[in-house]
Order: sequence, then C-alpha cells, then structure tokens
Amino acid sequence: MLVSQLQYLPKEKQFEIYYKRAIENYAYINEDGKKITFNSSYETIKNEFNRLDINCIGKTIDELYENLRTVGTAQLSIGANIDILRGRFGLLFKHLEYIEFYQYDYDYAKMPSDVQYKFEVIKDFSNLMKIHNIES
Repeated sequence: MLVSQLQYLPKEKQFEIYYKRAIENYAYINEDGKKITFNSSYETIKNEFNRLDINCIGKTIDELYENLRTVGTAQLSIGANIDILRGRFGLLFKHLEYIEFYQYDYDYAKMPSDVQYKFEVIKDFSNLMKIHNIES
C-alpha cells in the first residue's frame, strides 16, 4: 500500500497498519551486532548517520532527509537487502520526523502544513493506543 493511500483508510485501520510497522520495522541490528531502536541515544543515532557517510553537523532536517533518500537509493541499486534497508532507513526517517516536532516545540500552530499532517497522524494514533490500552 502506498503512503498516499493510507490517509484515506479509516483511523482504526491506519492505526493497525502503523502500529504493526512501528513494532516490526523501527529496529534493526547494525554491523556491530548492536540493536538500534527508536529509543537509542542521540549519540548512537548520530553514529548510524555517520556509518552511512552522512554528517549531521550544520545540516537542515530537509538536507538530512535528502541525504538519507540518496544513500538509500544508492544502496538499493547495488543490491543491498531491502528488509535491512527498510529497518535502518525507516528508523532514521522516524527520528528526523520527531526532531521536526521538537523543533517547533510540539506546537501545532508553529508547524508548516506537512509537519502538521505528520503530527496529527501520530497524535491520532497515540489516542487510539490509549483507547485500546496499548503501551508503546
């Protein structure tokens, strides 16, 4: 399913798809055998960017998104394992997304529309998790 199609599904179905992906896809084992998760430290995540030859210093979030897309495309073209890439890049993209929220102090009114949409979706999913008594 395309991401653009996800927004047209009922909220309950979006939640089911999102939560499953969050559990299964946002963790991976790096080259050193260390499990990298969404809750890994800033230093660990920065090291993962460095492993991909992406220097975070002085870059905007948009530049980091673009660097990740470029590196991911290059790795796919040389035949890298798509499941490993999905885990690694999914997690790094998710970290950037949360940095965007932090950048605007989690204040919906300050966010540009594309960030507002992401924030709204995650807020809706958080509410559904509470309704269904699911802990993240």
